[in-house]
Amino acid sequence: MSNGGRCRRSTAHGSILILTLFAVGMFAGAFLYLSVIGSRSAETTRARTAADAAALAAATVKARTLNYEAFILLADTVLLPLGQVSQNISNAQQTFYATVCVPCISACPFCALCSPCIQYGSQQIPTTAAARPGVDRTVTEWLDGLEMMAEALDSVGPYWAEQQAVLVGTARPSYAGPESHGVTFAASFPLPDKYPQCGSLGIEMIPNTEKVQGRDACHDRAYYEYAYLFNKGNLIFTGFNTAGMGMIGKLLSTGAACDKANKVPKLGDNWKQFRYSRGMALEMDPNDDWQQAYLEALRETTPPPTLGTGWLLGMGCAEHYSQHHYGEESLWHMDWRARLVPCNYEDPANVRQVLQCGGTSAPGASMIQTQFQRQLQLDIAKHWKW
Repeated sequence: MSNGGRCRRSTAHGSILILTLFAVGMFAGAFLYLSVIGSRSAETTRARTAADAAALAAATVKARTLNYEAFILLADTVLLPLGQVSQNISNAQQTFYATVCVPCISACPFCALCSPCIQYGSQQIPTTAAARPGVDRTVTEWLDGLEMMAEALDSVGPYWAEQQAVLVGTARPSYAGPESHGVTFAASFPLPDKYPQCGSLGIEMIPNTEKVQGRDACHDRAYYEYAYLFNKGNLIFTGFNTAGMGMIGKLLSTGAACDKANKVPKLGDNWKQFRYSRGMALEMDPNDDWQQAYLEALRETTPPPTLGTGWLLGMGCAEHYSQHHYGEESLWHMDWRARLVPCNYEDPANVRQVLQCGGTSAPGASMIQTQFQRQLQLDIAKHWKW
């Protein structure tokens, strides 16, 4: 074989070796790239899912709190007519007895109500008089308790929501990564412990006779007083009781004022500023923090945007809403629920809700705010849709 043939074969073998090494390098690079991208995708998905879960947990708790408030309002509408009866029934019975029964008894046997009036005066009135103080005291205590609970829920609800957001957002193994990686902290903003405007659901306590959407708690179920005046199947005594309440001007169904002065809850005019829960989850030790820093260094902006810590922040937002009365929300409807919504951090008011209502009670909240501010400097708020 000639030297030329051997030279060509040697050159071909060398070319194949170079191409093989090049191909191996390409495959290794592609594998590394896919590994990094896969790691980033897994980390991002985990952080975003944890943030969504934290936001939805907080919004769900707030929705349940408003359902409790609606239940309290419903209980008030049932108890206020009972309180009206328990407070005034003895006076009503005495008034009816003196006005109708005494003349009727004097005219016996010519008065048809003579026998019922005698029984009413000897049995019904003493029995009611003996039981009335205890019944009225119990109803008053119930109404006072409901008032205090309704007022307390306005501040307790946000703390409850915060606690659940932290627990759900950092739940393991759902949001735990390999080894020490995974969600480190989670929180839902606004946190309730920094300023009064941060820790509220927008509930106001109003007099029970103030109308909300054409209804007031005292008279909304005024017809219940007839059931409370009903006397063990005795329609005649029921009629006497009802007539007596009318004589003294205490019958709610005829427009009488409510004698119980307890306050009831309503949605304040500013309640909508509290309707959003902004969940965030922070991974302080992501798998590819070095790659994240490298990618950020490649962005050609002035000044160069960088996330010096390499922390990964997931974001999610949710709202509580009235399911069947959206746009006409009130505590007359016990149908509050929660759902995920876009965050819209292009709105400065939404940014302020995170930065100004950070609080100190949620572990890691300050670090989440720090990372949030760093990412704001990258001018990528328009991309934070979810």
